[in-house]
Amino acid sequence: MSGDAARLALMLRKIAEYHRRARPDIFLPGSAKYGESDVLEKLADPDNIIFAAADADGNAVGYAMAVIRVPDAPHLVKRKVFYLDDLFVEEEYRGSGAGTLLMDACLTCARELSCGAFELNVWRFDGDASRFYEKYGFRVQRQEMELKLEEKEGKQNES
Repeated sequence: MSGDAARLALMLRKIAEYHRRARPDIFLPGSAKYGESDVLEKLADPDNIIFAAADADGNAVGYAMAVIRVPDAPHLVKRKVFYLDDLFVEEEYRGSGAGTLLMDACLTCARELSCGAFELNVWRFDGDASRFYEKYGFRVQRQEMELKLEEKEGKQNES
């Protein structure tokens, strides 16, 4: 299990670096969403759902991490939501069907757990991921927007 955790942690660092290159104003260099110890905890916790895609030699080449959420706010309907926290496939295996296998496993799991919805977050800069999810029928539910104040202030000061 620790070998699996190490491999998943390596992939988490790769996706973190991809995000950092796209948005260095948000993501720190050399960081990752989860480290190896976090992955080990997630693998041991039945509330976390983790699928891995493997190559012919049994080496992990992709993963999907998910949790089940039930909104706990007085103004929201209590519904069971399958939330895809993270999905990654090694670059050389993209287009091989690994991502499709992971998504299909997630969809099957969500249905088996009687979830009313399947939700995920995708960064705007990641068009490939957006297109992949759209092929499954995902549509924008809500948008999170930002106003970079340092940029706006700089432009105002130039006037």
